[in-house]
Amino acid sequence: MSLKTDQQIVAFLEANGWLGATSELIKPDASARCYTRLHKNGKTIILMDTRHVVREQTVQFYKVAKLLRAHGLSAPKIYAKNKAFSLLLVEDFGDALFARLMAQRPELEEPLYRLAIDMLLRLRSLLPSRKIPLASAKTFKQMLDPFFETYLLDGDDSQNKKLSILANISTCLAEFDGSLTTVALRDCHSENLLLLSDREGIAKVGLLDFQDAFRCHPAYDLVSLLQDARRDLSENLECRMITYYLSSSKDEKNRFMRAYRCLGLVRNLRILGVFEKLICDEGQSFYAPLIPRVKRHVEITLQDPSLSLLRDDILAYFRAPKTLVER
Repeated sequence: MSLKTDQQIVAFLEANGWLGATSELIKPDASARCYTRLHKNGKTIILMDTRHVVREQTVQFYKVAKLLRAHGLSAPKIYAKNKAFSLLLVEDFGDALFARLMAQRPELEEPLYRLAIDMLLRLRSLLPSRKIPLASAKTFKQMLDPFFETYLLDGDDSQNKKLSILANISTCLAEFDGSLTTVALRDCHSENLLLLSDREGIAKVGLLDFQDAFRCHPAYDLVSLLQDARRDLSENLECRMITYYLSSSKDEKNRFMRAYRCLGLVRNLRILGVFEKLICDEGQSFYAPLIPRVKRHVEITLQDPSLSLLRDDILAYFRAPKTLVER
């Protein structure tokens, strides 16, 4: 249905002065949200259509955006919303995605990652709000559900390996669970960050897709940034950026890196499951080329001796002949 024939959207745009705007559909993300850039009288704005998304997600987007802006971070302003929180008009941050800029100008890669890390360090200074849910060990184990639902082992050994993985993940999480907590954007990667050239300092980093933010260890967002499903970083660059982060955060390196590896493992296994579901259930085949990169992140992480008890069980799932998609 076009904007001109969708009566809900027509009424919403008319009430907020944007009826008659020309429209430009923006490439969708992995969610059911739809984004359209509207042009009128030399100005632009983003129409965010979340009618096929659980209302609470959009309410949380609104709350987190307000919290981030209050602390000098660049989350989009929300100019209008309907009562159901299903249609919103939000600030247009443009198209200068970090991923796009780094592809066009490789010399910007390290400066942009440093800028993103500066933003994460500011984010870490926020007092965690009770409006942001706390990620517990149970939360992280539940995050693995998409992996176990799509990567399948035959035979009786399947359940034993799953229980072994969950038990060993719990042991890893227990070492730092609750010891250091901050707001984590949760999907902090190169296609959710935009360069806002007209701003200064960390305000240059435009933030998107933070409605799933939770409170957890700060290593979560760092590993999201540096182990990106959508683009390759050299191992050397990843190490330099970790060193840059730690030089400011003053965390004890070994302890921080144990959290980095454990949370990165959970995140990347979840991504594998989510991508397989998107391919299988929604026909979004463009996620398929990303899967080998995410598997490499997992395999490299598992080389660390601290995760030796997880290595064989997880790699058994990678060696299995079939995923849900392939079946």
